[in-house]
Amino acid sequence: MSVAILSVTITTAGTIQKLSQATTPTLPTVSMGGVTSASGSATQQCRQVIIQANPGNTGNVFIGNAGFASSSGACISLAPGAFSPPIGGGDLAPFALDDLWGDTATSGNKITVVAVVN
Repeated sequence: MSVAILSVTITTAGTIQKLSQATTPTLPTVSMGGVTSASGSATQQCRQVIIQANPGNTGNVFIGNAGFASSSGACISLAPGAFSPPIGGGDLAPFALDDLWGDTATSGNKITVVAVVN
């Protein structure tokens, strides 16, 4: 296992996007079970993720799963500088980074993703 620290820009307010898109640095190539997937692949497996909203953001960022709506409250809302609770961990099975999505109140807000990856 290793730790990946990624910066993600949420491009457009009100439009959810996968956190695995537009990461800096680009996600590494993944090899699992003899199969190699391209960098940034949906197969990037995480054991645990912690997310921080950039302190310089001008509005909240929202973290959820595919299809979430920030207005529904069915997501994690982070004010500028705030951290999420750990996502995953313990005895939970690994999950794909593509399973996490983000939205923002202000276009161009950034988040930092710290992921323990396989």
